[in-house]
Amino acid sequence: MQTRATALASVGLVSVLLFHTLVLTAGAEEAAPVAHWKFEGDLADAQGKLNGEFKGGQPAFVDGPAGGKALALAKGQFVTFGPAETLDLDKCTVELCFRLQTPPGTFKYNPCLIAKRSNEGGHSATRFSIHVWNDHKQLALWNGQSVARYEVPGQPLQAGQWHHLAVTFDGAAARLYLDGVPCPSDSTAPFNVQQRKLPLQLGASDPRGAENLPGAYDELAVYAQALTVEQVAARADALGFKQQRETLLAAAREREERLRKEQQERQARHAARIAEMKKDPALAAPGARRVYSGDRLTGISMPLGGIAAGPVQIDGRAMRPIWQIFNNYKAVDLADTFFAACVKAGDDKHVLRALQTEPVGPFQAVKALSFSGEYPFGWFEFTDADLPVRLSMECCSVLIPLNARDSAFPAAVFRLTARNLRDAPVTVTFLASQQNPVGNPLSGPRAADRKLQGYGQNVNSVVRRAGWTRIHMTGKAGTGPSCGDMVLAADAEDARAAASWETLQALADKLAGGTFGGEDKAGPSEDGRTLNGALAVPLALRPGETKSVRFVLAWHFPNVKQPWVGGQGNRYAAWWPDAMSVTDEFTRRLDELTEQTRAYHDALYDSNLPVWLLDRVSSQVAILASRTCFWSRDGYFGGWEGCNPDAGCCAGNCGHVWHYAQSHARLWPEIARRMREQALRYQRADGALFFRQPATGVAADAQAGEILEAYREHLACTDNDWLKANWPRIRKAMEYMIAVWDADEDGMMGGRWHNTLDVDSSGCSSWVGSLYAAALDAAGRMAAIAADAEAATRFRRIAQAARKNQDEKLFNGEYYIQIPDAKPLRDYFNGCSIDQVLGCWWADQLDLAPVYPADRVRSAMAALVRLNFRPDFHGIRQVPRKFVHDDDAGTQMVQWPGDKRPPNHILYADEAMTGFEYAAAGAMMQVGMVDDALLLAKAVSDRYDGRLRTTLSGGAYTSWGFSGNPFGDDECGKFYARAMSSWSLLLAAQGFIHDGPAGVIGFQPRWQAENHRSFFIGAEGYGTFSQTIADGKQNASIALRRGKLTLRTIVLQAPEGAKVAAAIVRCAGKDLKAGSSQEGRRVTISLDAPLTVGQAQGLQVELSLQK
Repeated sequence: MQTRATALASVGLVSVLLFHTLVLTAGAEEAAPVAHWKFEGDLADAQGKLNGEFKGGQPAFVDGPAGGKALALAKGQFVTFGPAETLDLDKCTVELCFRLQTPPGTFKYNPCLIAKRSNEGGHSATRFSIHVWNDHKQLALWNGQSVARYEVPGQPLQAGQWHHLAVTFDGAAARLYLDGVPCPSDSTAPFNVQQRKLPLQLGASDPRGAENLPGAYDELAVYAQALTVEQVAARADALGFKQQRETLLAAAREREERLRKEQQERQARHAARIAEMKKDPALAAPGARRVYSGDRLTGISMPLGGIAAGPVQIDGRAMRPIWQIFNNYKAVDLADTFFAACVKAGDDKHVLRALQTEPVGPFQAVKALSFSGEYPFGWFEFTDADLPVRLSMECCSVLIPLNARDSAFPAAVFRLTARNLRDAPVTVTFLASQQNPVGNPLSGPRAADRKLQGYGQNVNSVVRRAGWTRIHMTGKAGTGPSCGDMVLAADAEDARAAASWETLQALADKLAGGTFGGEDKAGPSEDGRTLNGALAVPLALRPGETKSVRFVLAWHFPNVKQPWVGGQGNRYAAWWPDAMSVTDEFTRRLDELTEQTRAYHDALYDSNLPVWLLDRVSSQVAILASRTCFWSRDGYFGGWEGCNPDAGCCAGNCGHVWHYAQSHARLWPEIARRMREQALRYQRADGALFFRQPATGVAADAQAGEILEAYREHLACTDNDWLKANWPRIRKAMEYMIAVWDADEDGMMGGRWHNTLDVDSSGCSSWVGSLYAAALDAAGRMAAIAADAEAATRFRRIAQAARKNQDEKLFNGEYYIQIPDAKPLRDYFNGCSIDQVLGCWWADQLDLAPVYPADRVRSAMAALVRLNFRPDFHGIRQVPRKFVHDDDAGTQMVQWPGDKRPPNHILYADEAMTGFEYAAAGAMMQVGMVDDALLLAKAVSDRYDGRLRTTLSGGAYTSWGFSGNPFGDDECGKFYARAMSSWSLLLAAQGFIHDGPAGVIGFQPRWQAENHRSFFIGAEGYGTFSQTIADGKQNASIALRRGKLTLRTIVLQAPEGAKVAAAIVRCAGKDLKAGSSQEGRRVTISLDAPLTVGQAQGLQVELSLQK
C-alpha cells in the first residue's frame, strides 16, 4: 500500500537502514568530476571547460559550508552555462550544496535549484530540472514528461541552513540524496536522454530565469557515473555534512520503524473496512430513486440538450449558470434567465418565488428544494411553507435509442407543475424569463442591465402557432459562433407574452398585479445591449387539483469550424434551417418524443439491479450531450477525451480512450459505425490507425480497440453489408498489429508500444496482450463472415497461441503481469494493473472465446481488490493527479506488492479514474465476482453523489480541482468519454449476447440468475429480459418495448451442474418449433424458422432442468 509516509523509493534504492550499515562498514572509492564549479570568487569550471555566465547583475560570494566561498543569488539572479553538451551523459551524478534564504510558501511556483532545460520547445525541452517544492517538504525532478517527488528526510528544509544534494542517474532511474541520505519517493523520473544540447542553469529552470530560486550555492559538480550510496555519503562527509547525515539517518531509522507499524495498521484497517463495505445491504439492495438534498446538491450540473448539440447545464439550485449552446467551451452565464411562480389564494396576498434557491431581485428564492436525476430526466421538488401549493419541475432532453437524429434536437423541455394543497381554489402563474443571447461575446461577466459588448440589433418576436406561444429571439446576422437564433416557447397559445421587459421590479409588479404582457415585437436593440423576454401561463387549480405547463427552449447556432478535421457547422443545421423550424417539429412531436424518451427511461429502470448501479449506467450518457462531443454538418462525429474549462481536452477521437466507451455504441449503433468509418478513413498505408485523427500517433491499445469496436459495430447491424464494405481496412489493421508487435506470431507482443497512460511501454503485458488476443479472435470471425478464409485461419491460429502463451507466461500465480523487453521503457513489470484483463472484458461483451481461464481471472481480480482498492485515501498519495477526496474510496491504477516499484515505472499508477474502475468492475461481474464488482462500482457512485468535493488537483487536464457531479465523470477534464464504460456493468450483469446479422440474442445473468430483470438493447429494438429459476424450471422472458427483434437463435445459461431435458419457446401465445443443445452451462436454442418479435410482443422460453 503506497502512502506519502511509506514511499521509500523504487526498486534499487537502498533503504536507509541498509544504507546506514553500508556506510559504516564499507569504504568509498573517490570519483573525479567531469565538471566542477567551486565558486571561490568566480564562476570558473575547475576542469576549464564550462565557465558560467551570471544573469541579473554582478555575482556576490559568501562563506561556504566547508570553509571556502559560495555563490550568493538574489531574487532574479541565476547562472547559465550554455548548451553544456559534454554533460549529456548516459549515466551521471549532479552534486551541489545549497542554502535557502526564504521560508516555505514564499513563491507561487516550485523554485528550481538546477536544470538542463530550454525555454524553446515548451516544457518538454528538458533533460532534468531539480526543484524545491514550495512547502520545503519535498524535492522534485521534472524530465519534460513527468515529475517525480522525493520527500525531504526529517524536518522540512529551513531557510539559512546548508544542505548537500546529490542526484544520481544510472541510465534507468534517478535517485536523490539529501545530506548523504536517500530521499524517499513513490515514483521516479529518469533523465530525458533524448534531449541534448540544452542549456544548464543554476538557480533557475531556463535561460530566461524562470522559477528562480534565490539563495547560496557551492561545490557544483557533475560526474560521468552514478555514484554509489557509499560515494554519496563520503562526498557529503567531506563537505562538512557528516553530523547532519548521521542525524538524518537516526531519524530515518525511527521513521522506517514507525511507518512499518503504521502501514500494518492501515492494511488491517482497510481490510476490515472492505469486509464491512461488502456486507453493506445498500450494495446489492434494489433501493429507491436517489433524492439529492442539502450538500448533496452542491456538485450537480446536468447537461440538457441533444447529442452534440451543445448543452445548457442545470445545477442543484435549479439554476442554469452554464450555457454552451453557442459552440463555446467556456461557461457563459445569462442574466435575467429563470423560472418563477406567482401564487394567489383567495384574498391572500400574492406570493412570488423564483423557482431556485437563490433570489432574483424581488423574486425571493424558494426556501429549499430536492432533486432527483435519472438521465435524461431531472426532477426538482420545491419546498416553501409560505406557498399554498406544491411546486415541482421536470427537465429533460429527448433521448430515443436507435434514433440518433431525434436524440440530437438542439432543445430542452421544462415541465412546471403545481398541486393545490388548500381546500379552496388557487391561481398559479408560471413565468419563464429569458435573455436574448444572440451575439453574446462568450467571455467575461453576465450582462448588467442587458449591456454587453457584442449585443445589439437583437429582436424578440412573439409568435402564436399550433397551440404554443413563442418568443423568437434573433440578433445581428453574422458568422460568429453566437450568431443564430433561439426560441422560448410555452405550451399554451393564449400564454401571456412580453417581447421585452425592462426591470425585475416592473416584471414582478405586473405579474403580481395580473397585468403582465406587452408588445408582440421588441427591438432591434441598440448596440451593446440586448432584450429580455418572458412568457407567463396562469393555471386555475381547484382544491387538490394538479396542473402542469411545458416550456421549451430551442436553439440554432450553426457557425463553427469544428476542430481537427475542419468540418463546418453543426449536424442539426443539416436537418433544421433555424430555431423556428426546430421548434415547429419539436413542439408538434413533443408528446411522441417525450413518450419515447420516458419509455426508454422506464425500461432501463424496470429492473431489479440496484438503482445506484442503474444511475451509473444512465448518467454517463450525458457525456454525449456535453461539449466533449461535436457533430459536424457533413456528418463527422467528433469526440474529445473530455472538457477543459475553455476548450476541448485532447483531440482526435482518441482511440485509446474511446474504445472503453460503450454507451453510445449500444444506444446509437449508427454513431459508432460512423466513428469506425472515420478511423478507417485516415488509416495509414501500412494498416496503422492513428489514435488521434487525422494523423497523430499509433497506440497498441487503440489499434486493438478499433478492431474490437469494428466487430461490436457489426454485431449491431442487421446484415453483413457494413462489415464486408470495411473488411479490407479492418484486415490491414490486424495485420499491422501482427507485423509490428508479434512478428513471430506466437501471440506474445514485443517492442515499443504507446498506450492510454501517455507513455511508451515495451514487451508483453496482459493489459494490451489480452486486447491483442481478443482482437485476433474478433478479426478471425470477421474474416470468416467476409469469406476471407486465409485471414480467418491465420488470425484464429495466432489468437489461440496468444491465449495459451500469455496465460502461461504472464500469470504469476496470483495475477497477470507484464514482461518488458530487455531494455525497459515506462513499464510496470510485476505490478497489479487495473486493466490486466481488459481483453477479457472486451471478449465477454462480444461473446468471443475467453482470453484467460475464469479461475485465474478471479484470482487476478481478487488481487486487484487487495492491492489497489482503497476504502479511503487518507495517507494515500495520488500522483501526478488527485481525483479522489481523502474521505472517498477508489481503485488505483497499478500497485506493487510491498511497494517494490520498478524504476521509471508507468505513468498514472497511483491515480484512480472512473472509466478504468467501471471496466474492472465489469470484468469482475463477468466471472461471477458480483460483490467485488459492486464494491468497486459503488465506490465511484458514492464519489459522484452530488456533494461538491474540493482539494483535488487543479488545472485543465484534471477534474479542475473539484468533483462530485453525478452526470459525467472526471478524468483529463470534465465529462470524460472513458466513463461511458459504465454501460458494460449492465452488459456484464445480464451476460448479454447479441449478433444482429445472425439473429442471435442471449443472456447469461451473473446478477441474480434465479430472479433477474434488466434492460437490453439490440440492433433494432429494446426491451426487458427477465428470468426465474425454481422447482426444476428455468423461465426466461423477452418483452420488447420498442422496435423489433429478428431471431434465429436464443442463448441462455443453465444453473451449475444442471442439464436441460427440454426447451419450449413461445411467442404471442404460440409454441414455436425449435431445437436445443448444451455445451457446459451454455444452452443454445435454434428456431426452425426465423422469427420477428414486434413491439409490445413477448417471447418466452421454458427450460426443464435435471441434475
